[in-house]
Amino acid sequence: MNMHLLQHIIAREVHYMAQAGRRIALHAWRPQRPQGAILYFHGLQSHAGWLWSVGNAFANLGIAFYALDREGCGISSGQKHQFPDVRTLHEDARAAIDHIRREVPDDIPLSLFGHCLGGSVLAAIASCAYGELPYDNLVICSAWLGKMHDRLSEHERADIDLDDRQSLWHAGLNAEDFTANPHLIEFIRNDTLATTHLQHRERKKLLALEKIYLAADAQPIDAPSLFICGDKDPLVDVNASVRHFQRLCTNGSTLLVNQDKHYLFFTSAMGQIVQFTADFVKANGRLAYDAA
Repeated sequence: MNMHLLQHIIAREVHYMAQAGRRIALHAWRPQRPQGAILYFHGLQSHAGWLWSVGNAFANLGIAFYALDREGCGISSGQKHQFPDVRTLHEDARAAIDHIRREVPDDIPLSLFGHCLGGSVLAAIASCAYGELPYDNLVICSAWLGKMHDRLSEHERADIDLDDRQSLWHAGLNAEDFTANPHLIEFIRNDTLATTHLQHRERKKLLALEKIYLAADAQPIDAPSLFICGDKDPLVDVNASVRHFQRLCTNGSTLLVNQDKHYLFFTSAMGQIVQFTADFVKANGRLAYDAA
């Protein structure tokens, strides 16, 4: 981690959005004069509480960093072992974007950033038919896009669609795959807010995300887009995910870093990822590519 990124401590704020009787937490790290903004979508196991140093690092580079706790995750309301449907995810993202735009100037770039399963969420809500989200650029990080379609047969996927069991399915995630730092491994293992299990019947919602952005008639994403991943990520088929990304994102580029751990923000690559992403966000606002 590049410690010079943390020279100023910027306090985290938590805003609660009231969404149809639900309470969705939006965490924010805001610099005084933002030059860009990020809305972050976390993965299956993590939540915004994992981003204490990341939000601060982005804010020190002039990026207002917002992280949305998905329904049932972190400190948002909802059932821990359930998963929102695509429409709900889209509505929550739109509400978060509207909130952000009330806090940051309209002329600074807004990026959507999806990590791991959050990348699949982002690909789906950015290409679904529920309405175009107002953003300037997009980042997908450490995500195996299309994982269930790549790994499971048509018959196995059909079984998931028909599975209504409420018993718990274990995601099979190991802390050692996320980081080599022993203190962070211990944090992950003992994180009471982490999601390690879903009800079996909720897996069909994960499959539904992939169906949207893998569909032949999926809405292409033409905003400037970036795929970031460790080149030896233990949880991602990098080549397969890059192929899916390139098909969906027509204005995309790729950054592969020399890492064999999954959660890049818990590795020595954190500083590189934060700096590169901040530069990408600032350089790819609507004003920049409208003028090109």
